[in-house]
Amino acid sequence: MQNEDRKARLDLYDTLDLDRLLTLERESPRDVDLLVSIGRHYFTQRQLDQCHAYYSKALTIEPTDGW
Repeated sequence: MQNEDRKARLDLYDTLDLDRLLTLERESPRDVDLLVSIGRHYFTQRQLDQCHAYYSKALTIEPTDGW
């Protein structure tokens, strides 16, 4: 069930724009999937410093998560 919940959450995050994801981050700053999704958005925009920062946050919270 946990994997299904996570997939559903990731699918939802993929539909949201960056502004909405950043709003959600304020509500759930330790949500690794959210942080990775934000990092992905920055990556696609070639904002690599921000991308790195969000991936680093995710790894700090959950260093063994393979995303």
